[in-house]
Amino acid sequence: MTWWRIGLRELIRLIKNYPKLIVTMFILPFLYLNLYGILFEKHSVDSIPLIVYDESQTQMSRKLVQAFEDSERFTVVAYVDSQEQIEEYLQRKEADTALLIPANFARDINTGMSTSVLMESNGTNLLITNMVTTVSQEIIDDFSKERAVSLLNTAGFLPGQADGKVSPVELQMRMLYNPLLSYQSYFVFGLMMISLHTTLLICSAGSMLMEYKMGTYKNTGSLHVLTGKLLPFWVAGLCAYSVLLSLAVAIFDLPFRGNALEVLVLGAAFVFAITSLGSFLISFFQSMLSFYQLVISCTVIIFTMSGSTWPLTSMPVGIQCMALIFPFTFLTNNIRNLMLAGHTAHLLRDVMGLVSYGVVTFSLALYRFRKIRLRGT
Repeated sequence: MTWWRIGLRELIRLIKNYPKLIVTMFILPFLYLNLYGILFEKHSVDSIPLIVYDESQTQMSRKLVQAFEDSERFTVVAYVDSQEQIEEYLQRKEADTALLIPANFARDINTGMSTSVLMESNGTNLLITNMVTTVSQEIIDDFSKERAVSLLNTAGFLPGQADGKVSPVELQMRMLYNPLLSYQSYFVFGLMMISLHTTLLICSAGSMLMEYKMGTYKNTGSLHVLTGKLLPFWVAGLCAYSVLLSLAVAIFDLPFRGNALEVLVLGAAFVFAITSLGSFLISFFQSMLSFYQLVISCTVIIFTMSGSTWPLTSMPVGIQCMALIFPFTFLTNNIRNLMLAGHTAHLLRDVMGLVSYGVVTFSLALYRFRKIRLRGT
């Protein structure tokens, strides 16, 4: 029996007898897409609970407080009158940050002296802390510039001259590809793909384990059997990959700026590498339960080491080398770059890496399959 006949037979068999395997490849990543798409629907952190301790109690200090209230990043939840109350709010998690304005705030500004305000923040959540640091600095910079220009205007400077004196150099930021700094665009593609990675690995391995247990094609050549057994998962995996990306764009309006052919080629290479890896690894296991436990325990490690969250180049060299063991590393940043930016610097290199990975693991799976067959005869 030829490989394509085995593949067709296996596909029909999966649809009739094991439809859950096929459905799982679509449903689980789709659930991930919906969960994290909704979770990051606001795109970035906003409405951070803020408490205010205004010792100055002047018109100027109230203008600064108003600037924080006007920012969508903060929500003032309370006004306090002691440091102890600040600590209580932060410890009870009723606020994530506090603005402390000193008593000499307005006096120092009006006399031409510098002054300071304190932002006290809960550093246990880095996303919130980074947002507090960035946005509060922007608010203070704008407030400081406004006050300085006002003082210079009072001293007789024209508005244009005052602006030039206060800010001779202005920073203009042009944010490419993700102008909203959306966590949804940043995270969802990787999270969706790691779920597809997991389901493909488990399903392709399960198909091969059935052949090891049942020996359905024991009179057929090993190469034809292995190719035919994996063919349905190559096809279904690529379909799932394409459908999921299309749904991400259609449902959550995520960007798709890349070339469709490049995206498909990357996906095809990834699916080939993952299914080949699954067929090789399962040859060392006697049950799906043990294999399933291994895959689940490694999923977080694979996702973290791939560069999906923390840049791969910022990791220790040893970790960077370990990350190359996993096909997901070659996919995650490329798919995000293609979807958001429309291009990626190392597409050809990484596609060839995935294809090479698939060829090597497929060859190892074939070697193991033949060896186990000989042992069983």
